[in-house]
Amino acid sequence: MCDWMKKTDYIFNNFRAKAGCIFHDTADQDMAHALLGNITREQQLHGKGYQLIIRQSISILLNLIARNLLRSESPDVHENSGQYSVLRMISYLQEHIYHPERLRMHVLAASFNMSVHYLGEYFKKHTGQSIQDYIISYKLKLVEIRLSYSNMRVREIAEELGFTDESYLSRLFKKHRGITPGAHRKQTRKQLPA
Repeated sequence: MCDWMKKTDYIFNNFRAKAGCIFHDTADQDMAHALLGNITREQQLHGKGYQLIIRQSISILLNLIARNLLRSESPDVHENSGQYSVLRMISYLQEHIYHPERLRMHVLAASFNMSVHYLGEYFKKHTGQSIQDYIISYKLKLVEIRLSYSNMRVREIAEELGFTDESYLSRLFKKHRGITPGAHRKQTRKQLPA
C-alpha cells in the first residue's frame, strides 16, 4: 500500500501535468490499455484470486504511468533554459521526497553541478520559494493525502516522510494549515462520500 501511495503521490502531484496522453511510448500505452481491460474483466467476473490480479495489474499500471511521466519533457521548455533546470530540480525533489539524505543541500548541489549557495538562489529566483520551503510544502501535501485517504497513524506518516517525530509533524502541520492533523482527518472524512 505504501508503494502505491508513493507512486500515486508522484503521479497526482506531477508538476508537468498537462492535457493529453501521458504515454510517449506506444508499447507502454498498449500495455496500459490491456491492463485496464483486464482489470475491468476481473472485476466483473470475480474469478478465483481476482483481487490479487487486480492489485498486481494496478501496480504495473502505476509503474507505467510513473515511468512515462519521468521520461516526459515539456516540449516548450528547452534544456538550456532556467525553467528546464528548475523543472528537473522539482522532479528530483518529488522523486526523492522519501529519502531525506538525498534532499540535503550539498547532495542537491552536486546532483545539479552547482554550488550550494547558487542552487538556493537559483531555485528561489525561478520558483519564488526556497528549496526547504518547497520540500516542507510538498511533504505537507502528502501528509494531507494520507490523513484523508489512509488509516495511517500520524506517527507512521511522520516516520515515512522523514519528520523527526509525530509532535514535530503536528506542530508544523498546525503552523502551515491552521489545524491539527487529527482535526484535518476528521474534517475530510466527513466530506468523503460514504
